[in-house]
Amino acid sequence: MPVEHLVFFRLKAGTPAAATTAVIEAFKALHGVIPGLLEVSMGPNITIETQFAKGNDLGLRMRFDTAENLRAYLDHPAHVKAAEHLIPEVEDITVFDLEA
Repeated sequence: MPVEHLVFFRLKAGTPAAATTAVIEAFKALHGVIPGLLEVSMGPNITIETQFAKGNDLGLRMRFDTAENLRAYLDHPAHVKAAEHLIPEVEDITVFDLEA
């Protein structure tokens, strides 16, 4: 059964736009590299429901073909490398996975 992997990031104040762009490009580049990763979308929060945004600036959505491939992704070297670009800029992360 497919699985959706949703991640919401609250970035540190003053995070440069160039750093955000580099992170987005790094995660989008994982498509075609990570086994079982069917779709990737990532970008800034554009909600008009700002009262519910909880300060999250950036969102990531990944669709995997199976929960097993999602688990394998977490330790995949390409994911670890992409995360290295992101972690220094992040104040808080929320993760939510669901069957699709």
